[in-house]
Amino acid sequence: MKLFVLFGAPVLLVFSPVTAAPPAAEVPGTVEASKDGFLADELSRVDAAADGWESEVFHDAIKPLVNYWVAPLAERSWDAEIVKEISPKIGVAEMRPSSLTEMRLAGGFVVRRPQGAISQEASETDLKKAVEGWFQPFDPKEPLDIHTKIFRVVMEGNRGISGVYVDVTGAARDQGFVQQNITRKINWSRNDASSAWHMDSLVLAEFEEVHATETKPLFSDVTMAALSETTAWKEQLRYSIDHWRLRLETSLSIEPGGINGMALGDVNGDGLEDLLYTDSGGLPKRLLLHQADGTLVDVTEKSGLNILDRSRAALFADLDNDGDQDLVLALEDQLLFMKNNGKATFKKGGSVTAAARVHGLAAADYDRDGFVDVYACSYGRDFSTFGEDGVPLPWDDANNGAANALIRNGGNWKFANVTVTAGLGKNNNRFSFAASWEDVNKDGWMDLYVANDFGTNNFYQNYQGTFTDIAGQAGVEDRSPGMASTWGDVNGDGLMDLQVSNMFSGAGNRIAFQPQYKQGRQSETIASHQRFARGNTLLINRGNGTFSDESVATGITLGRWAWGHQMADINNDGRLDSLVGNGFITGPEEDDL
Repeated sequence: MKLFVLFGAPVLLVFSPVTAAPPAAEVPGTVEASKDGFLADELSRVDAAADGWESEVFHDAIKPLVNYWVAPLAERSWDAEIVKEISPKIGVAEMRPSSLTEMRLAGGFVVRRPQGAISQEASETDLKKAVEGWFQPFDPKEPLDIHTKIFRVVMEGNRGISGVYVDVTGAARDQGFVQQNITRKINWSRNDASSAWHMDSLVLAEFEEVHATETKPLFSDVTMAALSETTAWKEQLRYSIDHWRLRLETSLSIEPGGINGMALGDVNGDGLEDLLYTDSGGLPKRLLLHQADGTLVDVTEKSGLNILDRSRAALFADLDNDGDQDLVLALEDQLLFMKNNGKATFKKGGSVTAAARVHGLAAADYDRDGFVDVYACSYGRDFSTFGEDGVPLPWDDANNGAANALIRNGGNWKFANVTVTAGLGKNNNRFSFAASWEDVNKDGWMDLYVANDFGTNNFYQNYQGTFTDIAGQAGVEDRSPGMASTWGDVNGDGLMDLQVSNMFSGAGNRIAFQPQYKQGRQSETIASHQRFARGNTLLINRGNGTFSDESVATGITLGRWAWGHQMADINNDGRLDSLVGNGFITGPEEDDL
């Protein structure tokens, strides 16, 4: 059972097959963002024409044309006349490659990719027939779910080129579901600077088609079935962040920003994973016990965890070696260590002072003394505004964040901050979101990787209880907006590889590659900024202490605005898959969601 929270009400996803959940009622408290709404001021500051960014003016002009052309396809109401309205004549290369190779995966998946090079020759053809060939695998009686993202533009005078991601999902013609992941290159032209843009040709650059032969999706949304009868849902979780922002007193330093945490663990010894959900200040933490029928029961009141302080992170771990799951709870300025009596009732066992705004917790016995220790990632000052002096500088390699802390468990509920003495004080002033432990070099000592926003990450190698940051020499600095990291052997060679959650930005990929971007700056700076918008990272362990960046080659980058991920063998074929949680506050522009 996994729970994902993306700036709003939580969503509970479980493996199918499950009993269908009742339809969710409309969630109250939402606020629509529009150009006339609360984002009007922010949107008014972005004027590409006034700033001299003709490439973005080009993007803004062609985006509605792309959507206008694609939208009717979802309802199967497409007609050739639509294309004539946006282009007097148009050349089309293959819409779906005629020659595809098949790879069958466990769990009823068939992956189809082009055999050989994709044809780049566009010719005036029967466009309606070409589109029908494109959608041949889909059930013609069912609508399609189609999304586009313009991620690259090139403009010279009255000609332009756009790179567009297209994903299409729908019911299969025979059985199951089909998803197509496509990159198209669209060539554009106009008569002069005052004329409208027209599509000249559609060319296929990349194509992948996944056919899930099962009749049910791999995951089902059972949020309402599991949570709807709990007090937590009725009084708290069903309401949006905007709902609470209008009701909580921010002058009391309550910041309902949506950066909440959670912990999973069997806290009552029944063999089922239970859930602790942390929320904004002024709202209680919620302990939900997992029942045999898949529902959750709210036991917050009697658990001793109905704490109203703001908390962004929590972690279940057996801190006293008595066989049950205790709790580490990060508050604004301290870590609480809560002792479990084995029956889901907690009381304070100890505490330590920590830097403000801990966003991530990771546990391991780093010194091999038999007690689990905790590493706490502190992001910085106020997440919304960063405070007067808290703005990350420079934004692609910031070193003015808060200090993280290694908390040593000395046994008998005694805890101490040993960050400096353990060697973790070096490069310890970044905007850290999350950390992950792993014995990467197989010497019996747990190493530590730290994902940092606004710049480079840390990789601390453990030398018998003392750490050294070797991220640079290992090739894992991954300068990017790091959100989370996970270790796993993705290629089956027995070595632990590393995936890092970052942000993919369509706007960043367009703007940072323009000739006028950062004119006069060194190429290394520009390359760093381009890298910042690339997205998720996959680093393959070479086995010699270094890693190879295989992100682009493996197709891991396009994870949208990724906040975290899990690597797990989802289809039971013996290989690790990646499930990425992503999203952000929904506004008028949804390109990066």
